[in-house]
Amino acid sequence: ERMGYPTQKPLELLYKIIESSTNEGDMVLEPFAGGATACVASEQLGREWAGIDLSPLASELVERRLRDQLAPGDHIAHRRGVPGRTDLGSRA
Repeated sequence: ERMGYPTQKPLELLYKIIESSTNEGDMVLEPFAGGATACVASEQLGREWAGIDLSPLASELVERRLRDQLAPGDHIAHRRGVPGRTDLGSRA
């Protein structure tokens, strides 16, 4: 299951963390998605999830890995651009 990220956690560990801290249908945020392990575990455990990573390589890996987990017709919203600030009002 190694995806090439030195900080990647084993899938079994993520199952335990997610099962012990959330309920089915809850949202799991993975702010450093890297190899997508938390997103995959969340999907398999019936949780909603959002994965974020600035690396184009990581975002491609997340999308590719999750397509294998999702049912046909399920949708992944993949935003490629970095969002700009919206809190500056007219000073932007």
